[in-house]
Amino acid sequence: MWVEELPNGKYKFAERFFDEKTGKNKKVSVTLTSKSAQARKQATKILNEKIHSYLNKKEFKCATFTEVLDEWLAYYKATVKLSTFLRLNQNFKIVKSILLKDILVNKVDDQIIHDLLQKMHYDLNYSKSTIKQTVSGLNMFFKYCLKMKYIPYNPIDLIDFRFKPQVKRPISKKYVTKEELSLIIRYFKTHNKRYGDMTELFALNGFRFSELVNLKYRNVNNDKATIIDSKTSTGLRDVFLNNRSIDIFQEIKSENKLIDSDSDNFFITSAGNIIRNENYNRALKTATKKLGINKTITAHTFRHTHITLLAEMDVDIKTIMHRVGHAKPDVTLQTYTHVTQKMNKSALDKLNNLAPFLPLFEQKEEKTPDRY
Repeated sequence: MWVEELPNGKYKFAERFFDEKTGKNKKVSVTLTSKSAQARKQATKILNEKIHSYLNKKEFKCATFTEVLDEWLAYYKATVKLSTFLRLNQNFKIVKSILLKDILVNKVDDQIIHDLLQKMHYDLNYSKSTIKQTVSGLNMFFKYCLKMKYIPYNPIDLIDFRFKPQVKRPISKKYVTKEELSLIIRYFKTHNKRYGDMTELFALNGFRFSELVNLKYRNVNNDKATIIDSKTSTGLRDVFLNNRSIDIFQEIKSENKLIDSDSDNFFITSAGNIIRNENYNRALKTATKKLGINKTITAHTFRHTHITLLAEMDVDIKTIMHRVGHAKPDVTLQTYTHVTQKMNKSALDKLNNLAPFLPLFEQKEEKTPDRY
């Protein structure tokens, strides 16, 4: 450190240091009114703090949230299955519609994220599952921003979001009855045949949406559909098809020949694009409303319905697990095996038939001897 006396009678204390980022020497200085030992001590402290602050300063790139998000999505798309990307991209469309268009990414703090989730969940009524998916996606995005020097910290680390109390749905609301299923299929057959075909296949085979729409011609052979796109390793399986399912796949393949498309997927639009989950569910919502079915129904509802139908037919749990691609029986039991009115009645009938042969019943039927 050296000292320079200034024309105004004050003293400038200066120090040099080496900046590894630029490979050059830098200089910092501070001006005090004295050059006493105490002043020198004070100057040394101030200069060291300036040097430390400079060397540890993080320079963040200036970019908007939307710009960086589009940059990350392009990277993310190449690392995951198309169905996974489309699902998350749909959530981010909601996010971009709520946040200010030109907000800088390094200005998006935990309070802004909290307000975003609050609006999605409480005002727009998006489900707990959608909120969790959105938070997970934002966490991956902000980790990317940290790595690329766009932000100083990950705002998701500070989020403590509370969900509104869930309204418990009756078991009967988690699947559709045969009568309701028939109404929905008939509606689609006259409004959108492809959606009608998909609905039948969901109910007859228990496919997840992504499993069905990602089936290619080579994945369906005779009486078997080989699932090649599933969220779990257990989901990669062969599903044996009944006669109606075989007919539907053959019909779709014939219909697709009329579309001028290079796609070898079964479930494509007239433009040759793969059918999207949100479009199918939107049409399903319209159908149920017009049909007067008071249930929240999505493609996944028909997966529940498939297992319920199998349970009604007394199909064993191991076979059910394989058809839906579950590794553990408790998942199948807790999530899918619902007791229907038909099963309750069947159990009651069996008990009624059993009752006359019970010893207690026989004793009750014996005549009590006269006491006198």
